[in-house]
Amino acid sequence: MKLTPIVKIVRLEESEIGTFGSLLIQGILFCTTLEPYNDKQIATGMYAAFRFHSPKFGKDTFKLIDTMGRTDIEFHPGNWVGNTDGCILLGQDPIKLSGKRGIPNSGATFDVFMKILEGYDEIIVIVKEDY
Repeated sequence: MKLTPIVKIVRLEESEIGTFGSLLIQGILFCTTLEPYNDKQIATGMYAAFRFHSPKFGKDTFKLIDTMGRTDIEFHPGNWVGNTDGCILLGQDPIKLSGKRGIPNSGATFDVFMKILEGYDEIIVIVKEDY
């Protein structure tokens, strides 16, 4: 029996630029996250997320459920807070991209995330703040 993987997001910085954090898979640091800020992000807590095929992105991802008044929260590629659509972006350490602060290498980081979680249809996502 395979244990359900635990993905933890630790939010480290929040401003109008976005909410930056670190993502750990099974306790091992994997990448940087970028989410919207203020009332547009999901509440801290523990969520189940299920693998599904995203029609918007044309590929498999994980979608969080029961996100307290929010819907369609996915992990997906994107470099700036404007790409989040309220979701969770995955990338590398924040830098300036085209004059805006964002996370680079998002597409490749997302692909590795999905490769690591290959064979799993469900994950547990824990979101906490540390600012």
